[in-house]
Amino acid sequence: MSLPETRRVLSIQSHVVSGYVGNRAATFPLQLLGWDVDPVNTVQYSNHAGVRIWAFLDPRTCAKLGTFHPGYGRFGGPKTDPAQLRAIFKAMEDNGLMRPTRVLTGYIPGSEGLKVVAELVKQLKTSSPTLPYILDPVMGDEGKLYVDADVVPIYRDLLLPLATVITPNWFEVE
Repeated sequence: MSLPETRRVLSIQSHVVSGYVGNRAATFPLQLLGWDVDPVNTVQYSNHAGVRIWAFLDPRTCAKLGTFHPGYGRFGGPKTDPAQLRAIFKAMEDNGLMRPTRVLTGYIPGSEGLKVVAELVKQLKTSSPTLPYILDPVMGDEGKLYVDADVVPIYRDLLLPLATVITPNWFEVE
């Protein structure tokens, strides 16, 4: 059985139970725009893992009015390991489901998992050289890495040359 061709995004990034980052933020808007989305979750976290705390001060008294912390300072949940990623990608291929017309990657916390994703993106780009690849190298911000330091050269040397579009924040550009 052959499935009809469609606009399909393979989205490989995080999933959080509470909040809107990664696949939780990307899937629904893309579907509203008419895209089929195949989300592959690189983590299953309770909430966003980043840490950002802003204090709001009353300008007249400099008294602290409150804080806002979207990263919460703690989180829980598992990472999808490299063998699991390979198994997902292989099953998709075996079942004729690896047919993206776009690839999007985001938060991938470990170097071994990132290498698996890099192999897949390279394979897809070799099969279809014009396949758009959107790389969001979610590594950290405000001077703090969210990922293992050994992912940086993998992004730079393996994924960046394959990317059509990159969407780093300022910290990731540096």
